Order: sequence, then structure tokens, then C-alpha cells
Amino acid sequence: RLAAAADDLGFLTREIGDKQDALIAYEDAKTIWERLAREHPSTIEFQNELAASQRDLGSLLGETGKRQEAIQANQQAVRILENLVKDNPTETEFQCDLAGTQNNLGGLLTETGQPEAALAAYEAARKIRQKLVRENPEVAEFQFALAQSYNNLGTLFSEIGLSDDARRSYLEAKRIQKKLARE
Repeated sequence: RLAAAADDLGFLTREIGDKQDALIAYEDAKTIWERLAREHPSTIEFQNELAASQRDLGSLLGETGKRQEAIQANQQAVRILENLVKDNPTETEFQCDLAGTQNNLGGLLTETGQPEAALAAYEAARKIRQKLVRENPEVAEFQFALAQSYNNLGTLFSEIGLSDDARRSYLEAKRIQKKLARE
């Protein structure tokens, strides 16, 4: 309960604009989830909450201009989520969280001038989302996320001068969005 309370405090403090106190609360939550995950390695909930805590911390660190620390927090979340996906291959929540974290990581890597690493992160997110759509074609949320991945790839390709790849990615995002608008 203490870790969840610290996470909630971080969220609320962040929402009211006190980012320094939010960072402290998120760090506290991360420390507690790390201890719980270490002491109870087979408890999936603790691993998942630790990944979420790392992702939240990474997001806030990015907002406060601490991009390298944000990248590290997201990379740690990716490692945890990759293990959760490997151990629980039918759990779509973990796959969604992993794709979202890879997407966040891609954005941070783009912002810090690391386009090759950003491309790898965005591609990892796209592959996971493509699989989710293929296996769950009725879930609009998965399709929307896949369109987002193609849009992010298009933006990155455009920024690094790969206009043909950018166009293909944007057209695929558009195709998915049009399909969603019809449904």
C-alpha cells in the first residue's frame, strides 16, 4: 500500500505542478517497488508496478529536462516488461505497456539526437502493436496505437531525410485512421 500511495502522491503532485515533490514521490515509490520485486521475484504485480513506476519517473524526468535519466528509467522499464511479456505471452496488458514504453523511449532518444536508437525503439513498438492488431483485430485501441507508431516512424524518417520511408509510414498511419473512422 505504501508504494501505491507514493505513486498516487507523485501523480497528484505532478498534476498540481509541483514537479520536484512529484520526483521525490516517484523515487520513493520506485524504491519500494524495487524492494518488493526483489523480495518477491515471482509476484508479477510487483514487477509490473516497478515497470510502471520506472515509466512514470522517466516521463517526469523528461518533462524536467533530465533526458538522460529519463532514458535510463525507460530502459529499465523496458527490461522488466520484456521479461513480463516473455513469461506471460498472452497478457496483452504487458505487451501494450512494453510498446508504449518503447514509444516513449523513442521520443526521448529522438530529442537527444540519437536517431538510430530512436528508430530501433519505435520499430520495437510498431512490431508489438502490429502483433496485437493481428491477434486482436476487433480492439480499436490497438489499431490506434499502431497508427501512432507509424506516425512516429514517419516523423523520425522525415527528420533524418528518408522522405520515401516517411511517406510510406504516414500513409499506413492514415490508412489505419481512416479504417477506424469508418468503424
